[in-house]
Amino acid sequence: MSVVEVPLPDSNAGASVTLTCQDTELTLNGSTTSTGNLSYEWTTTDGNILFDETTLSPTVDQVGTYTLTITDEDNSCVNSATVEVLADSDLPDVNAGSIQTITCLDSELSLNGTTTSTGNLTIEWVTTDGNITGDPSTLNPTVDQAGIYTLTITNEDNGCSSSSSVEISIDADLPDVDAGTDQTITCQETELNLNGSTTTTGNLTIEWTTTDGNITGDSSTLNPTVDQAGAYTLTITNEDNACTSTASVEIFEDADLPDVDAGQSQTITCVATELILDGSTNTTGNLTFEWTTTDGSIVAGGTTLNPTVNAAGTYTLLVTNEDNGCSNSASVIIDANGDFPDVDAGQTATITCQDTEISLDGSTTSTGNLTIEWTTTDGNITGDASTLNPTVNAPGTYTLTITDEDNGCESNAQVVISGDADLPDVDAGQAQILTCQDTELTLAGSTTSTGNLEYEWTTTDGNITGDPS
Repeated sequence: MSVVEVPLPDSNAGASVTLTCQDTELTLNGSTTSTGNLSYEWTTTDGNILFDETTLSPTVDQVGTYTLTITDEDNSCVNSATVEVLADSDLPDVNAGSIQTITCLDSELSLNGTTTSTGNLTIEWVTTDGNITGDPSTLNPTVDQAGIYTLTITNEDNGCSSSSSVEISIDADLPDVDAGTDQTITCQETELNLNGSTTTTGNLTIEWTTTDGNITGDSSTLNPTVDQAGAYTLTITNEDNACTSTASVEIFEDADLPDVDAGQSQTITCVATELILDGSTNTTGNLTFEWTTTDGSIVAGGTTLNPTVNAAGTYTLLVTNEDNGCSNSASVIIDANGDFPDVDAGQTATITCQDTEISLDGSTTSTGNLTIEWTTTDGNITGDASTLNPTVNAPGTYTLTITDEDNGCESNAQVVISGDADLPDVDAGQAQILTCQDTELTLAGSTTSTGNLEYEWTTTDGNITGDPS
């Protein structure tokens, strides 16, 4: 018996194919040159056939070894072939970078995307709540808002993509700053503390500045001292985020000195022994007054504008505005003209039977506007009593008063004028008779008076033969 060799059907599983991230399903390319009643069956032990495993071109989605078996149903001859399904699905390496923070100093920053992959890569950054200001197709675009940023890198050779996200936060809160309330520098408060404050905590720097005032204390504290009016600005910087806030306060000045006038100079005299000073001011408000003197004398009203004084000296008026503590002073000199005029009523004199009227001998060394007046209560002035030397004709006490009309001062002096007009006692004696026997007689005159007496006998019808004195 002869043996007939039956040919096996031709079986070709096709060329190897590769699964990628882009081509996750592939069609195998089985083929045959045989003809006839053929059946096909694909099998695999490590792959996966999705469908059409009884066709030459099944669909698979896993790597593995795939076997194509072709059966010639007419002679039951079978032949097989295999094909390898490979994979190129390596995901590209992607790292969106470290977390960063947008601050007032870094208001825009660059994302720090990286990859170790090489090849035909495409890069894409996306965000739903942030803002990309730079080129999103680079690894390091710039952004200026907080949010979640996602970096996707695609390997165009295998269509594989990987993503990584990074969260960008923001710390751009401005520090709270309050420069305080406006204040006023006065003569009483020549230096004051600014009332800066903040509710912000952390690493803060503080700085006060001014262009028209003057800071005398530490300008890096919330409450420095200042001594001039002006606008003062408080700047607070949060060094953690470089955010800065400012606030200003106005410092005013009420340091106007009150107007003060101590009045005109006056003169204390013998008539005006007390004077009222004529202080005044044009300033209004809550004022206090104080007069002082080191060489005069204030009788009353030392806390008023018009005190009473009774001595020469320098008087100073101090006016204080209690609303701003400012004081101002002025002085006035009060003179004194209290010199009494010199007066001398002269030497005493005597009115006699021979000098029945005499002139008083008043005198003065004073000059000026003088008035002269002689008075008496027991004598008699016959001449002009307003002269220094009036005539009088009666004994008595005579008073000379001289008044200085410029200061009202007057002085007195007295002189006593005595009288010596007593008649001497005289007795002519007894009557006698001339006779033829006594033709000459001696008269027997006598007197009880003593002193410097002179005697004289006279007759109109007789004849004195002896010494008549």
